[in-house]
Amino acid sequence: GAFALVAFGGAGPQHACDVAERLGMRSVFVPEDAGVLSAVGLQAARPERFSERQIGLPLEASLQMLPKILGELKDQALELLARDTGEELPRVDSPLVLLELRLKGQESPLQVEWTGDVGDLRGLYVQAYERQFGYTPPADRQVEVVSGRLALRLRGGQWTAEKAVVADAVPLADETGGTRLIQDAFSTLVVRPGWQVVRRQGLGYVLNRVRQGSAEHPAESNPASAGV
Repeated sequence: GAFALVAFGGAGPQHACDVAERLGMRSVFVPEDAGVLSAVGLQAARPERFSERQIGLPLEASLQMLPKILGELKDQALELLARDTGEELPRVDSPLVLLELRLKGQESPLQVEWTGDVGDLRGLYVQAYERQFGYTPPADRQVEVVSGRLALRLRGGQWTAEKAVVADAVPLADETGGTRLIQDAFSTLVVRPGWQVVRRQGLGYVLNRVRQGSAEHPAESNPASAGV
């Protein structure tokens, strides 16, 4: 199929081949540091701060006020980031502006991402309304801006896409007719018969089902009993 099963966590890779077979999937991806993926994500994440304010005005009346309101929200978020980082003026990416709008009289608003173009704000709301309900909102109903939210993220390095280097190719797991275990400090990958595994440097393990394996593995239901 066109999709791959992503296995992570300390135990996820132990069951990946079995789960993929039951789902009819032929590919599995196990990321580098699969057993500590959440911790790696926290370490790589860039600090971010939000600032928000209730507005509660008709759309037309709020357009003139929005630049001032968003400027104040940006100052607040920047102050919070400065406090977090200890820098007087942190370098940040362009702000993300989220506005909540609704038809007057409605209870629940819809959120739109706004780039600052006052001419397209109503159009953004109409698009969000159509996605949510499947039809356009009544043209004679007043739209109101409920609240505004601004997010600032500390500027970091840019991710670049690089071609993966195939390294440490692992033989077919079923060459000896048994299950293969690949272990690191934080997780164990169980490669069932019928699956081929290749390690891609800096990315993780890619498993492909090359032939039909047994649907059940009663003799090896416990990975610890399979041997290393």
